[in-house]
Amino acid sequence: MIKTIKNIIFHNFFVKIIIVILSTIIWFTVKMEEDVTYQLNAQINVKLANNMFLTEIKPQKVKIIAIGRRNAMKYLTEKKTIINLDLSSKIETQKINHHLSKAEINLPPEIFIKKIEPDFVEIKIDKGIKKSLIVKEVVQGNPAPGYMVKKITITPNVVEVYGPESVLKEKKYIKTKPILINGMNKSFTQRVELEQFHRSIKNLPNVNVYVIIEQSLKEKTFKDIPIQIINLPENKKDIKLKPSSVNVTVEGSETAIQTIKQEDIIVYLHATNLPDGKYELPLSAIAPKGIKIKRIEPKIAEISIGLINIGENP
Repeated sequence: MIKTIKNIIFHNFFVKIIIVILSTIIWFTVKMEEDVTYQLNAQINVKLANNMFLTEIKPQKVKIIAIGRRNAMKYLTEKKTIINLDLSSKIETQKINHHLSKAEINLPPEIFIKKIEPDFVEIKIDKGIKKSLIVKEVVQGNPAPGYMVKKITITPNVVEVYGPESVLKEKKYIKTKPILINGMNKSFTQRVELEQFHRSIKNLPNVNVYVIIEQSLKEKTFKDIPIQIINLPENKKDIKLKPSSVNVTVEGSETAIQTIKQEDIIVYLHATNLPDGKYELPLSAIAPKGIKIKRIEPKIAEISIGLINIGENP
C-alpha cells in the first residue's frame, strides 16, 4: 500500500515537470513567432562603370523600420544590411537624386518594411582621368640642435594619378606623408608614401626622399680689421691706404663662430710690381678652417705709392 502511494506521488511529480517543460517550450515558441518592430541601419553600396568614380553620397547609411517575426529579425540584426544601387549604366559626370524603394532592399518576404529614413540619397559620380602631379615634401619635426635641413630631393618628383576629373582638374601638387626629421644630425634616404587626398584616389606610388642635413650656419661680423699689404718692394715708401681697416662678416657652424677671434682673420691686398701711383685694388681675406668669408666691406681699398731713390738724403 505504501509502495503504491509512493509510486502515485512520484508519477504526479514527473507529470508536473513534463507540463512545466512543455509550457516553457510553448512560451518560447510563441515569443519567437510573434511580430516585433526592429530598427536596422543599412549601408548603401553603389555599383559604377569601370571608368566612373563615386565622389559623394549623402547619406551613406539609412534607417529601416521593419516588422517581422522575432526569430527572423534576430537573424537580420546579426548581419550587415546592405542596399545595392546599380548605376553601372551611367557614364557621364552627374548628380543623381535617387529615391530608395522597398524593392531595392533585399529582406526575406516575411519581413515588412514599414519606413525608410531618409528615403532618398544624393549621389555624385565623375569620369576618371589621368594627371601628372608634382610631389611636395611634408617635413615634421626639427633636426638636432646646431643642424639644419640643407636640401630635400624626391625621386620621382612627378607622379601620374588616376581619379575623378572634378578632383584632379585644378590640382597641381600631391603631398608626401610626413617625413620625420626630429633630432636628426645626418643625411638619410627614406621610402615615403604619398598622401591620399581623396578617398577615391587609390594605388598611389611610393617615392624616394633624400634629406641632406648639415650643421646650421651662423654669421658674425668683425669690425676694423687692419689691411695688410702683400709683396711690397722694400724700396717703396710713403704708402697710404684708404681705408686702412675694414669690416669682415664670416660664416660657420655655431661652435666655430663661438670660438673664432678677430685676430684669426687676415685681410690683405697684393702690391706686387706696382710702380708709383694711385690704385684701387680688391681686398681678400683668409680665416681658419671651417670658417667662410661672406663679406668684406668695403671690397676695394685705395693705395698710394711713392718712390724714394736709394742713397738720396732725406
